[in-house]
Amino acid sequence: MRAFPARLLIGLAALGLAAALVPSADAQKRGGTLTIVRPTDPVSLDPNLETTAPGAWVYFNMLEGLLTLDDKVQVKPALATSYEVMSPTKVRFKLRPNVKFHDGTPFNAAAVKFTYDRALKGTPPARWASLVGSMAGAEVVDDLTVDIVTKEPYGPILRTLAMYCMGIVSPTAVQKLGADFSRAPVGTGPFKFVEWKEGDYIALDKNPSYWETDASGGKLPYLDKVLIKFIIEPSTLVAALKTGEVDGINSVAPQFGHRIQKHRKGIRRRVSPKSGENPRFGTTFAPPASLSVWAYALFTPKRFCASWSKALWKPAREPNSITRNMMPSPTKPM
Repeated sequence: MRAFPARLLIGLAALGLAAALVPSADAQKRGGTLTIVRPTDPVSLDPNLETTAPGAWVYFNMLEGLLTLDDKVQVKPALATSYEVMSPTKVRFKLRPNVKFHDGTPFNAAAVKFTYDRALKGTPPARWASLVGSMAGAEVVDDLTVDIVTKEPYGPILRTLAMYCMGIVSPTAVQKLGADFSRAPVGTGPFKFVEWKEGDYIALDKNPSYWETDASGGKLPYLDKVLIKFIIEPSTLVAALKTGEVDGINSVAPQFGHRIQKHRKGIRRRVSPKSGENPRFGTTFAPPASLSVWAYALFTPKRFCASWSKALWKPAREPNSITRNMMPSPTKPM
């Protein structure tokens, strides 16, 4: 049975936050609410129905897969603790014991099989079904052992299982809620669903029974609540950031760069190290005390850019005439 490297087993819990910028556990404060902004509501909070950023940004904090990626985009354990290649078309996973879904029901091999059967054999299949290659489903070995089976040898199976949309769902909640599950998902993640007021916000509460701990053995997450607000108008978004109504935004329209730069000393930039725009909120950091902007870089595993203006608006090389005409200066109002 192959165990994951120890450095991965004790890795950061904040999937999507640059490790170099996360304060040490000793320096962390617990509690509080993180308020961040997205431009639009999700289509759904069920990965079977939503694979784009508006939904994935939210459900990634409530649903977990067997595997995930660390800050160097390497596979690390989540709900699985080890694996063994049984044959070219079968990988056996040992599951994390004593984990419960947000509804109090146990996480086990049957839940893994239910999740993947629902996605791959449903009518219609999940939207992400086309992304998993020859993956055929899961077979229960015992309560804490599950085999992932492919139709033919499939080299990327571990990274496939680490995709953001591969979160395991509560079978009880799916059966109880039916179509309403897409608006109130139940998983094992660090935050659990509270409320979705369409066009206004989605509220999440901390999962008090979350399984992962920080490097000092302290419980995660640090935050008590996360509020994802929806603001589509760029000027309103920037104003909310400047006044402290919100703690973070995920992008800034170039024409409003000059407004942000006036507050430059209070700005911090966090770049997602994952190959996707799906951060896990505040698992290992507390709410910021000053004006902050998280600019999650799609498909960019860079960990930090010291210069705010260069990070967001300056091309890597001298701009040609097209970029000069298309991209306004961040320091000059339009």
